[in-house]
Amino acid sequence: MTPEIRVCSVWSRDITSEDDREKVFHRKAVEGRCDVGKSGLTSDMSFPKLDRAKKVSKDPSESAILVQTKKHYQELREHFQSLKPGFSGETAALGETLIVEGCDATSVCVGDIFQSTQSSLSVQVTFPRLACMRPDKLHPLGLQSGQPGTVRQWVSANGRGGFFLKVLTNGDISSGDSLQLTKRTQPAWSMERLSSLCYPTTPLQMSWAGTHRELETLCSMDELGVYEWKERLQEIRAKSPSLAETVEIRPEAMSGDGSIANVGIKLDGTFQCPHCRQKFLNDLALTLHYRFIHDPSRHQED
Repeated sequence: MTPEIRVCSVWSRDITSEDDREKVFHRKAVEGRCDVGKSGLTSDMSFPKLDRAKKVSKDPSESAILVQTKKHYQELREHFQSLKPGFSGETAALGETLIVEGCDATSVCVGDIFQSTQSSLSVQVTFPRLACMRPDKLHPLGLQSGQPGTVRQWVSANGRGGFFLKVLTNGDISSGDSLQLTKRTQPAWSMERLSSLCYPTTPLQMSWAGTHRELETLCSMDELGVYEWKERLQEIRAKSPSLAETVEIRPEAMSGDGSIANVGIKLDGTFQCPHCRQKFLNDLALTLHYRFIHDPSRHQED
């Protein structure tokens, strides 16, 4: 478990930014303590507070706070050498609310609960950030947004775009605060693993790369947020063929007639077993049945 993360800086989006579409990310550093409610920082005009959020998300508060880490910025600098100056980690270069240190996509898991050691604030991790086209617009590489090789695709596939928090208990926050991990319910589901299974090739649509069992686990996971994650996983599950549809049941394996008395009894064969009620479609099946069920000599080895 990651015992503690430290808040390096706090950033907010001014309400006037909705009128200025030329600038990619509107972020100002927050000085001093800032109140935090269910929809995020009170000074921040973030996604949950926008009218369009209510149209696309059943619960916008799942995305109340976007967190980016110093470690991710280091990895961005290493991976995108030509963009290195833009990923110093000193500014909100990916539009986040908090820049922290002490964790990354490999150590933060779905459902992790963090408690501030300076206030009553308690938050829970809901899902990784699925990047929109804005990171590519601010950090262009001459490729269509979301293509392999772009910032948008890279961070969406490995969880390095950050992660979202929902607020469990209101409080306040400031740079220099510490957030202590108090509960971990899904240790197997890091931000990196979840991202790599849900969006391994493109952020434009979910392309599930996991197993059926993993899919079922995520679809029933209470801690996982809905918007762009659980809702899409459930759509994939609904379109996936059931086990009965994917396993071919041959006529030889079918038995019974729907009644309790004939459960496990094959009734439609032409080769009748002289020792029981079973019937078979051919002589070979009858011979094998006799050998393994009725032949006394077979049991002498027991």
